[in-house]
Amino acid sequence: PPPKSRSALEFTPFPSLVLPRGTQIGIYLEARGLTRTPDRLNKYRVDLEVLEQEKSGVFSRAVRSLGKAFGLGGNDVAPKITFTQTQPAADPAPIGIKLGAIQMDPGLKLFRVTVTDLQTNTAVVTDKFVRVADNK
Repeated sequence: PPPKSRSALEFTPFPSLVLPRGTQIGIYLEARGLTRTPDRLNKYRVDLEVLEQEKSGVFSRAVRSLGKAFGLGGNDVAPKITFTQTQPAADPAPIGIKLGAIQMDPGLKLFRVTVTDLQTNTAVVTDKFVRVADNK
């Protein structure tokens, strides 16, 4: 399970944001200012997107366009995880996402986490750049 606080034994920050493919990762963040329900709960939604930050070369783009023209490929879609959570009210509210081993292609990625308070529909976005390295 993901850590419940920064002081949890499972919470071990990486010394670098360059991670080899296959590295086991998780994301921990703290949501502040969530609105408490009358029954003293926090209700929120978490969206995690992983966005490519490096454009492919001219040749790769041309081949991909040609493939799409012949119906051989679909649109590129950013991976996204969405879930809702209801938990006893806390400020900050700890949020942990266990992702497992990185299996993405090497390159610069933007991990974008959006936390939306379901009581007020207020959203806060946090971006973190991570470089996935070839594990050769």
